[in-house]
Amino acid sequence: MKSMTMMSNNEEWKDIPGYEGFYQVSNRGRVRSVTHTILMSNGGLRTIFSRILVLHEGGGNKYLQAYLHKDGHVKNHLVHRLVAKMFIGEIKSGYEINHKNANVQDNNVENLEIVTHQENINHSIKNNLFKAYGENHYAAKLSKAIADEIRSKYAKGNIMQRELARLYGVKVNVIFKIVHNLTYMR
Repeated sequence: MKSMTMMSNNEEWKDIPGYEGFYQVSNRGRVRSVTHTILMSNGGLRTIFSRILVLHEGGGNKYLQAYLHKDGHVKNHLVHRLVAKMFIGEIKSGYEINHKNANVQDNNVENLEIVTHQENINHSIKNNLFKAYGENHYAAKLSKAIADEIRSKYAKGNIMQRELARLYGVKVNVIFKIVHNLTYMR
């Protein structure tokens, strides 16, 4: 099926590659299903009517995702990447999408730009969004006091990093960084 572009109230819709005739993304950061008919497992036909999808946060972050269904499979897609790919251009390996206004839920094409990882970090630092390490990191699960406790237990020599990871509910690499003073520094 050919890629369909529709304009309405300055909103442009394009078919999502691999989901042509099923889903579209708009330059305003919305995703919708396209009216289509599917063959049910019992041999019957079912019409799926067009609708705007409810987007979800996922993976412990605030980025919006769309769950797209096709051929009995469901796959989640980051909306900002769909918008950038369809309305800005190819996202080469090693490049990321930056939200210019620092609101990761504003996926309007005017708010997005394709940047290097370093440019994305620089933008985060400039906008006071980047907390690089330790308890100030956006995904930190431990406090500095707990990290000090982990260092103390490990220094006694009677517990392995793997066991500390299990006890504190983190991955072994987190414990490694703590005991080697690479994060949660004193």
